[in-house]
Amino acid sequence: VMLSSFSCKPCKEGLNSLSGGPCVRCSENEGFWSKTLQKCISCPKGQIVYHGENQCRDKRACRIDYDAEEVYHSCINQKREISYVWRKNTVCDTNKTQLPNPITTNCRMCPKGSYIVKKDTMAVSYTHLRAHETSLHLVCRLLLEKKK
Repeated sequence: VMLSSFSCKPCKEGLNSLSGGPCVRCSENEGFWSKTLQKCISCPKGQIVYHGENQCRDKRACRIDYDAEEVYHSCINQKREISYVWRKNTVCDTNKTQLPNPITTNCRMCPKGSYIVKKDTMAVSYTHLRAHETSLHLVCRLLLEKKK
C-alpha cells in the first residue's frame, strides 16, 4: 500500500514532536514546550508543569496523607518505631510541609510471608467478616469460641 498524500497537523498546546513522530509532553524535569523556541523550557527550581498545563507553577505543598509513607522499623524489646518519609518521585514541595515525628508503638507481629500495613478503620458486619474468612481464620475463630 502506497500513501499518495499525507498532511502534517500541529501538535496540541503543550505537546511537541521534535522528530516528526507522535506528539508528546516534555518530561516533568524538562518543563514545558515553547512553540516559538521549538524546545522544552525548564522550570525554575521549586516549580513544575502540572499535567495538562503549559506553564510553570509553584509546586504544591506536600500532604502527609497523600505524599508520605510510613516506615516500620524492626522490633526491639517489644517496641517498634514508625517513621515517615516522602514517597519517591513526589511532585510536591517537601520544604513546605514537615513530616511527623517518629512514634514508638508496641510490636504487632505478622505471620511469616506478610507485613504490617496501616489499615483504615471501617465498621463491617459479622456476616461481612465471615464472607472473607479463610481456613486459618476459621481455625482461630473456632479455637477462641471453644475457650468461652
